[in-house]
Amino acid sequence: MLQFMTYLKHCSVSLLFSGFSTDSFDLDIPTKTPDDRFDVVGSVNGLICLSIGFKCLVLWNPSTRKFRHVPDIMNMLALDFVCQYMYGFGYDEVNDDYKVVAVFSELTCACVSIYSLKNDSWRRLDDIQGLVAYNRWPKLVSRKLHWVNVGEGRTIMSIDLVDEKYGKVEQPLYEEGQKFLKLGVLGNDFSVLCHYYLIRADVWVMKEYGVKESGIKLYTFKYHNAPEPAAFPTHLHVK
Repeated sequence: MLQFMTYLKHCSVSLLFSGFSTDSFDLDIPTKTPDDRFDVVGSVNGLICLSIGFKCLVLWNPSTRKFRHVPDIMNMLALDFVCQYMYGFGYDEVNDDYKVVAVFSELTCACVSIYSLKNDSWRRLDDIQGLVAYNRWPKLVSRKLHWVNVGEGRTIMSIDLVDEKYGKVEQPLYEEGQKFLKLGVLGNDFSVLCHYYLIRADVWVMKEYGVKESGIKLYTFKYHNAPEPAAFPTHLHVK
C-alpha cells in the first residue's frame, strides 16, 4: 500500500523489486470523503487501523471489504483541552483480540485508553507522567506498543497488549550528544533511528529485545555540509 495525503494505492511489491513495470490501483477507504486526511495507524494479519480526521477510527479488512467503526473515544474522555494525540494498533495473541491504544497528552501528563475489538469498548488506564514525543504511531514489537517519552530524558515506553501494563525499554549504547529518536521495526527486531540534529543519523537494531548490550549499529548516514552542532537550536525536529 502506498499512502498519499488523501488516498491509498495498491501495487505489487514483488514486481517492483524484480524491475518489471506494474500498474497501481486505488483502494476505496471506508467512510472517507474525497478530501479527508487520514493515516494508517498500523496493520496486523491483514487488518488495518485507519485514523480519519481527528477522532474517527476504523478497523478495515481491504481483502473482504469489511470494516468496523471504533466507538468515539472523545465521548468517554470528555476532553476539554487542546492536546496532542496518537493511536497504536496491535494484536493480543493470548486473548485473540485486536486492540487500539490512544494516548492524549498535555505538557506534563498523558492519559491512555485501550480499545478491545472483542468487547467493542474502551477502558481507561493509569495516566503516565511526562511529555510524549509524537513522531508518528507507536511501533509493535514483542506484543508491545512503543513510543518515546521525553519527560524523564529520552526514555522508550511500552504497553503490553496482553496484561495492559506499562514498561520501559533498555536502549542501545548511543554515543554522547544531543539526539532525537525515532522508533521502527526491521524484520522482527526493534530498531531506533538516532538523529544527531542534522549532523548524522545512526540506525540501531536490538537483536535481543530489551537487552541494551545486544544493540548493533547497522548504518550511519552523514548529512552533507552540516555545520557544527552548537549552531542548531535545541527545538529543531528532523523528519
